[in-house]
Amino acid sequence: MEKLKREGKSFDFGGHGGVATGGGWKCLKNMTPEEFRNEVNKVLGIPGKFVLDEYSMVEGNGWMIHCPEGHYLHVPYSYYKALVLNEEFKPAEYGEWGRFAFLDGISTSHPSFIVTGDQVKLLEHCPVCDRPGPVLEPVVKRASGEDLRGCAEEVRRMLSSDLG
Repeated sequence: MEKLKREGKSFDFGGHGGVATGGGWKCLKNMTPEEFRNEVNKVLGIPGKFVLDEYSMVEGNGWMIHCPEGHYLHVPYSYYKALVLNEEFKPAEYGEWGRFAFLDGISTSHPSFIVTGDQVKLLEHCPVCDRPGPVLEPVVKRASGEDLRGCAEEVRRMLSSDLG
């Protein structure tokens, strides 16, 4: 999209098509997911409801994907038991911010209870769509004191060491 903008070009897919993001792109670009969706719409002509982010990590077997209606991250509740832990690492209530943790029911290569370095807010159900199961609010943040991790951070580190 940056190259298209520099060249003064854009596309108009006529409201068709979609964009899926993942891998921590948000730490590479200083923009909110809503700003990114607006940029995709402006440059590629793809409506924001078809620009969906996914949240996952190598320690787990599940992907949480935005719903098009409200961009909440839907937890694969058939095999993930999602929790939010407070500062004392005790389960928090739905709707409270805390550290994301989950029990992965299909993990076979390592212990299946994972406590992440991410801060999330877990809701019992999506406030926008009718899909069942719990959701995470669209914004996921790194917990205070946690190093940046993930695919995008690894690429950033490699590029800065190779080019720096």
